[in-house]
Amino acid sequence: MHRCVRAAAFCAVLLVPTSLVAQGSPESADPSRDGGPRGNAPALTAVRASQAPRIDGKLDDTAWLDADVATDFVQFRPEPGGPASQPTEVRVLYTESAIYVGARMYDSDPSGIIKRLARRDEQVTADDFLVGFDSYFDRRTAFVFAVSVAGVQRDWLMFGDTNMDPSWDAVWESATSTDEDGWVAEMRIPLSQLRFSRPESPATGMTWGVNFQRELAREGETTIWAPRPDDGSRLVSAFGTLSGLDGIEPRRNLEIRPYVLTSATRAPSEPDNPFYSSTAMSQSLGGDLKYGITNNLTL
Repeated sequence: MHRCVRAAAFCAVLLVPTSLVAQGSPESADPSRDGGPRGNAPALTAVRASQAPRIDGKLDDTAWLDADVATDFVQFRPEPGGPASQPTEVRVLYTESAIYVGARMYDSDPSGIIKRLARRDEQVTADDFLVGFDSYFDRRTAFVFAVSVAGVQRDWLMFGDTNMDPSWDAVWESATSTDEDGWVAEMRIPLSQLRFSRPESPATGMTWGVNFQRELAREGETTIWAPRPDDGSRLVSAFGTLSGLDGIEPRRNLEIRPYVLTSATRAPSEPDNPFYSSTAMSQSLGGDLKYGITNNLTL
């Protein structure tokens, strides 16, 4: 079993690698565990886009102009609750197949933006942007996506409110750009990579939990949209809300990963043995399959 860890930043859970994995769902959530409704947590409305924006790191598509804007980020560190030193604006769009996130990170000193390349899922000191979706709206489970200004993607799964599974990987798109105002991150996250249930009343639409986070590396500053305790005792349960998600359907995910393995063995020759070869080759074929049986059960 993987080791579960806790962290004060966006984090997630380590899953047990068994053949059947069950995730949390709204039906299993305890509404009273964090005091019922989310109180004064901020709210944002997602806007349905008639035409999906291009993922090019620029927020110049017409669809972004009509989107609700998340602002008023506050520090998580170094001064919890203090005002952010640089403004951040985030917008959320959706279509029947994907969620789109557009973030504008203003910066009064663009030359100070720290841009470092790294392998996928590797965290380095650099400016980056994160979004977490509590699509079950159970205050315990979230799917987190991060991209650095250099375009390096990270993603992980959260469960139990404060635990993380960095081994979870999704297939999604992102693009970034820098300019005289700072930098921009644009994301396209297919609905097939998320898990959610149909609303009990389709007429009222769907509500998810959501939070956004920005890292300003040169200042060692982390700012967040929905404040959370600086002791790390609450993460997903402190998310704000994302409403306006109408007419989207859960997708059943099917993932197949075939592989081919070839090996070679070298050993001293045996001149007196005509049936022995000093080089032996072998090949094998295989594959991994992952299928979403229900919205909260994956085989």
